[in-house]
Amino acid sequence: MRIGQFKGELVALIFQMIFILYSLSGVVYENGLITNLLMVFSVLLSTYYCVLSNLRYSNKFLRILTIFITLYVIYFFLSSNQIVFSIVGTPITKLYTLKVVLFAISSFFPFYYIANKYDYSIYNKKIVLFYLILFFMSIVKYITRRNELDFEGVEGGLNVAYTFVACLPIAAIFMKKKFIYYTIIGILMVLIIAAMKRGAIVVGLMMILVCIYHALKMKSKVNSNRITNVIVVIFFAAILSLVAYNSVVTNEALLNRFAEISEGGSGRDMIYTTLLNKWIEPDDATSFLFGYGMNATVKFTGFFAHNDWLEVAITCGLLGVIIYIMMIYRLYKCGKTNEDYIGKTIVMMIVVAWLVSSLFSMFYSSTLTFIYMMLIGIILGNNDRKIRKNFNN
Repeated sequence: MRIGQFKGELVALIFQMIFILYSLSGVVYENGLITNLLMVFSVLLSTYYCVLSNLRYSNKFLRILTIFITLYVIYFFLSSNQIVFSIVGTPITKLYTLKVVLFAISSFFPFYYIANKYDYSIYNKKIVLFYLILFFMSIVKYITRRNELDFEGVEGGLNVAYTFVACLPIAAIFMKKKFIYYTIIGILMVLIIAAMKRGAIVVGLMMILVCIYHALKMKSKVNSNRITNVIVVIFFAAILSLVAYNSVVTNEALLNRFAEISEGGSGRDMIYTTLLNKWIEPDDATSFLFGYGMNATVKFTGFFAHNDWLEVAITCGLLGVIIYIMMIYRLYKCGKTNEDYIGKTIVMMIVVAWLVSSLFSMFYSSTLTFIYMMLIGIILGNNDRKIRKNFNN
């Protein structure tokens, strides 16, 4: 292995270890100094690769993501230093918010740079190993938290469901190996449903539909026996649907949680209405165009928006919303034109996850987005490297 290749894989491994160590918080150690150090180190190293990537490459998603991050950094300095308190009394600083946002989305840069410069792709064995470690850690976290809730007599969804959702793209890597492919999807879907997180179930199902759709198209392209391929995919899709349906209808607690949506969705209707009115009927035109600053959603409602569009609108105004739309659209375009079909499938799965999650939850400010950005960086960087190589030849 060349020295440069070894260096690139070492950097990728460091970032993967950072996320794994971060994920152990709350299980092996308490949140605090260690998690803060991990996040700060990750952000600083990602910033270095952000500068390098922008100096050497011209990918449009790279540029828009950099603009979005720069906007948040500017708002960090322009916003007031006051601490806002959530409705449960948790103090939230603008440094905390910036740290989480940067940790979540800046992981794109090192992986994009490494994949663009070296031969580093989603088929690297270390990527699969990373997902396996993450999966087993999530199982332990699920069992631990589930036992705690049962002991306390509390019914509710587990956030680890979103980690299982983030593991779904690994299935696409095995699209050519049917048994492994459908087994991974089936296991993850059962776990997502068992964790009883409504948003995770919806996002997971949408991602699986995208994955199955692209698997069907791929099989039709590479094999002349299209009818057989269609039958196989429909058969496995029917089995997965049956398992998912049976898991839902036999889970009374989960059905009750879905029923709560019509009653306000955990208070989201109040949050959305308040924030939307605050944006479309602002105190002045400046607030509509440029927002109210960081943590304004917590200041107005006692919660973060649980909706990316409202969070961006209240924080950065119309300017932020436009940049956010451009970022997702550019990712979609990059995915659509990707030369590797499996890479294309994974990007499309992430685009769907991003769009759906952004409507009722958080994406760009969720630490799990680190995983999605890692994959996006690898796929887009590897694709740009191939295009450049073909052009030079």
